[in-house]
Amino acid sequence: MTIDSALLSSIWYPAQQEKIFTLNSTLGDLSVKGNFDIEKIPAQLTRFVSFNYPHFAERLKIKPAEPLRDTAKFEFDLQVYQLQNLVNFFEESLSGFDASSVKGSFDGFQNKAYLEVEVPSWEFQNIKFKDVYFRSKLNGPEGTLQVGVIETAFSETQKLSPVSLIGSIYSDTLEFLIISSNFYKILDNININGIVSLEPDNAWRISFKPSDLVVLNETWEMNTANYLSIGDGKVETNNFMLTSGQRRIKLNSVRNEGLELQLENYPIDSLEFIRGIQKHKIRGLAT
Repeated sequence: MTIDSALLSSIWYPAQQEKIFTLNSTLGDLSVKGNFDIEKIPAQLTRFVSFNYPHFAERLKIKPAEPLRDTAKFEFDLQVYQLQNLVNFFEESLSGFDASSVKGSFDGFQNKAYLEVEVPSWEFQNIKFKDVYFRSKLNGPEGTLQVGVIETAFSETQKLSPVSLIGSIYSDTLEFLIISSNFYKILDNININGIVSLEPDNAWRISFKPSDLVVLNETWEMNTANYLSIGDGKVETNNFMLTSGQRRIKLNSVRNEGLELQLENYPIDSLEFIRGIQKHKIRGLAT
């Protein structure tokens, strides 16, 4: 990875009490505008997360908030151009992220933040994701978020339709809705409501509310009182099952260390995409 050139600029306007910081290079361009100290921005953002979402911060190993004498208010815009070599430095099977953008704002005086990320394309283990986006607006311990992928491709002929997640954040709980139409050959429509929270042992707990899932032109029902719990060295499921007549989809935990997906009375030709997934095992009866 080489940086052919880089230009750093910082200008202060006393009358407006505003600073403009810019960094331009062959890798990308960064601009920050507002009332801030560039060296304190990481600590201020960390404090915002750990103060408003303490359990999430602990699970993500973000240090607890430390008292700060001052705060900041600024807008930022990051445009990246050439990240391939940098991405490969961390993970060789990961590629893409060129021409991505990260925009947002932070207001420490009113305890607010906004983040918008757009990635034209990226790839992991031969699975390609196109037009990925993330948007989140946070107001203290409450907020909203949107995450979406316009296209997911396992191959030139095996592609998933656009899928999006819309969520509401309440401190350390996320209520979400996953939406997609004509998702894949076997999935016609997805409209799933659920909740993500943290258990006392810091395990992620995911549960789904009664939702609409249309598979092969049939509406499927989700068992109530279901959950999927994922922690350090632990995976546990309960009532994680979809039913439609004689057909059944069930997700079981295996010795609390892995997951087992069971499909009953399902068309085999609808599962061709599984061949492209690495490190998997398939067993059962087929007729």
